[in-house]
Parts: sequence; structure tokens; C-alpha cells
Amino acid sequence: MTCLPLRAQETGNTHEDAVNLRGKMVDRSRVDDAHVSPNSERQATEFAKLTPSALTLAERKTMLEAVAPEGAAQRSVVIEDEIKGSHFESGKAVLLPRTMEVLNGLLNNLKGKRDIRIQIVGHTDSQRIAASLRPVYPDNQALSEARALAVAAFLKQGLQIPADAFSVSGKGETQPVASNANPEGMAKNRRVEIRVWFSEAPAQVTVTREKVIDNNACVTNPSAAELPFSISIDGQPVQLDAKAQEADFQRCVDVALEKADIQIKFDPLNVSPALNVWVVPSTAVRGKQTYFGTYTNYAWWLRRAELRVFAKGQNAQETPFAVVPLAPGAALQWQVPDDAPTELVYLLRVYDADGRFDETLQKPMRLLERADVLVDAQRVQREKLSGWGESSLHLRNIPARGGSVSISGEKIQPGQTVTAMGIAVPVDDKGKFALRQILPPGPHQVDVAVKDANGKGASFRRNLSIADQDWFYVAVADLTVGRDSTTGPAQLVTNDTQHYDNKT
Repeated sequence: MTCLPLRAQETGNTHEDAVNLRGKMVDRSRVDDAHVSPNSERQATEFAKLTPSALTLAERKTMLEAVAPEGAAQRSVVIEDEIKGSHFESGKAVLLPRTMEVLNGLLNNLKGKRDIRIQIVGHTDSQRIAASLRPVYPDNQALSEARALAVAAFLKQGLQIPADAFSVSGKGETQPVASNANPEGMAKNRRVEIRVWFSEAPAQVTVTREKVIDNNACVTNPSAAELPFSISIDGQPVQLDAKAQEADFQRCVDVALEKADIQIKFDPLNVSPALNVWVVPSTAVRGKQTYFGTYTNYAWWLRRAELRVFAKGQNAQETPFAVVPLAPGAALQWQVPDDAPTELVYLLRVYDADGRFDETLQKPMRLLERADVLVDAQRVQREKLSGWGESSLHLRNIPARGGSVSISGEKIQPGQTVTAMGIAVPVDDKGKFALRQILPPGPHQVDVAVKDANGKGASFRRNLSIADQDWFYVAVADLTVGRDSTTGPAQLVTNDTQHYDNKT
């Protein structure tokens, strides 16, 4: 005979009656006491080379592409390590106090000079980069370049000169001045060479400095102490003598961005490249300037671009009717030749540093003898935004991976312009803008600037780190535990030898 568990009866009037009816209940559930691990959160070390005064992506690109002047330099400084002391943190591009003293001496010597041009070349010894640092510096060339850029950032901030006044490069271990077989020689090879050209005549120039943000609490306090922790409110340390952490800087920037109605978001999953080109208006006039707009969300990988125009019926592999170079993501004005065919097709081709290229689909363009009188200025302005954020990518060879950073905002006043990550961002008639860019893994600094016609406005810089890989873990468990209660020859009756043994 098989007996089922007895359900609780609802007829009892008292607690004792309920116990008598239900029988004795035994709780055999197990309780595991586990020690709670302490908080192990630490500031990410990869932000060590991104200080509040770090260079933007556009400034770094300008410095690395600039060419140094010819002829002998008026000043030369070599910052080289010694066995007992270094000018940079080991394996990093962080300036130490002794390095800043040397650079401050150079800044004092350059006071009152004009037309300053500076060449900075970084060098390392032959030691290979540690495995833990390779995600940031893949090789010695990258490390030497980063150290040269760190020196350039310090001098740029002290001299208040533009980025195109610097020519920066890294040579790695390719140009040693001593043997790498001993510590003394290796120390001499770890160096940064600085050459300066200038004019002695004083410059009579009125400098209008850009306002970053009102009551900027994000500025580093040089006299702050290096405490193990700090207490801050909206990124501003409560103790004025406490040095702000990286999280404090970013919180301070986030608060300023919120007040300016600007948002910066990161998405590690949306990494689909986009490339587009469009013409305004869709019909062009012979001998007149025609506007072409372009858009891309992976400008970090691109080095140059070109508009390729074909006669209708040609394919992209044939010789084009015209090739017009332009910067990736920039717009251009092209004057249609008088002898151009009536019907044309065009596409946008972009190249990376290795010569690989991507292309958009071919799009049609029809030529007229005179302009359409029904096209007004407001319509043209709207059509200039029609292809922004869209993609007509057709041929893809350039690898773009990492994560996407989205920047959006609103309440931009008429006459103000927006620049984000070195890209001019269009603003619609409602004062809204949006930009998305794919960035490679590693630490980055995202800059946003809103300025008026006189160049005055606000700038924001936000540090972030993009992981090389993102893992998602999902665990599902379904566990059912029970215990049967039987009397009589249940196994004999049911012919079931696996159950009805009064065991769990």
C-alpha cells in the first residue's frame, strides 16, 4: 500500500491542534556559512598614462605626422636614465618629478620666445615589454612613442602652443647610443631627445584661452598628498590636500557633462562599421560646386579617403572619371567639369595604414544645365544631414574591432558648433547631435567641445578603457530533492526496485 504525505489540515482552531493534525516536522535543510570576501576593487592601472592634461586623439595624430624643421636647433635637451634613477615609471609613459624639473627648466628658457617648434624623439633599451604591459604597449616602439607624447603634452600645456608645433616620434631600441650588454649602457639608451627651434623677437599676439568649465573642480591640485584613499563629492575631494583618484576625475567630468546635456555611452557589442557618402542636391550642375557629405564610425583606423566618380555603366574596378581626395569623415565641394557625362555614379573609398580599403555602393548622380529653382536653402541644409549615421558599406577589408562610444547632446544654441573626438558633428534645427565611433581595445580619452563663432565655449575630456574581450557567463541549475514514505510491499506491487525504499 502506497501512502502520500499528509497535507496540513485547516480545521484546527489552535496551534496545538494544527501540530497534532500535521505531525512533527523536521527541517533538514542545510545552511552553509560562507565568509564574505573583502572589497578588492582597485583603480585600473591602464589609466596611469591618461592624466587630465593628456593629448586628444587628434592632437596625437597631428604631432606624429608633423615634420621637424630643417637646420640646427637653438636648444637641445637629452633626458636619459641613470642606474640609480629613472625619468619614467618602469614600463610606462608617466613622468616622474625629476623629469618635470628638467622640463620646467626648459620652459623657463623658452619664455618670451616666438615661433616655437619642438621635435621630441623617444628611445628605449633592448629589453622586451613585460607580458602584463603588452595590451597597452605592444613593443618598445610603442612605449618610446608614448613617452615622447607624454613629454610633448607637458610642454604643450606649459607653453600654450598648438599641437602642430610639435614633431613626435618613437624609435624603440633601433638607435642605441651605448651597449645594451650592461646596465650603464641600457640606462643611457632609455632617453628622450628634445630639439627646439624659435625666434627671439617677442610676439605681439593676444591669446584668448578656452574656458573648460565654470568652477572647474577637475583640475589637478599639484600640492595634494598621495593618500591611499580619498572622500569626494561629485568628483571633488572633501579634503583639499587629498589627491583625486581616476574615478574622482571621471565623476567630475560626468557631472559637468550632465549639466551641459551631453551623454557619453559605451557599447561593447555594437561594433558594426558604417561608411556612407551622399550628394546635395541629388542633381548637380555643370561647372558649379557640388556638395558631397561623408560619414564613418571607424575613423580611428582610417588614414585617407577619396571620392571616386565614374560614368554610368562603369564598375568600381575600371578607371574612374575623377578621383577627389579628402579626409575621412569630412565633406567636400567638387566642381563638375563641363565635359562630364550627363549621368554619373560615385562612391567613397577609404584606406587604412596598411593600404587596405573599403568602399561604399555606387550611387547615381544626374547633371543639369542649370540649377533647380525649387531648391531652397533650408532644404539643402536638411539634405546635408540626410546621410549622417547611415551606412552604404559594400566592400569591406579593414578590420575594426573593440567597442563603440556614443556621444549625444541637446540644447545646442544657434551659432554653436560641436566637435567630438576630433570630428565636426552636425547639429539639427532642434539643437541635437549624435556621434558613434568604434575604438580599439585599450585606454582612450574622449573629448567633446562646444564653441561659438568666436571660439569660446566648453570642453570635456572623459577617460575610458575598452576591454580586449567581453565574456558573459550563464549558469542554470534545476535540482529536485524529495523523500518517499511507503508502507507495505510497495516494490512487490509496483515491480519498481529503484524507489519506495524510504530513502532520499
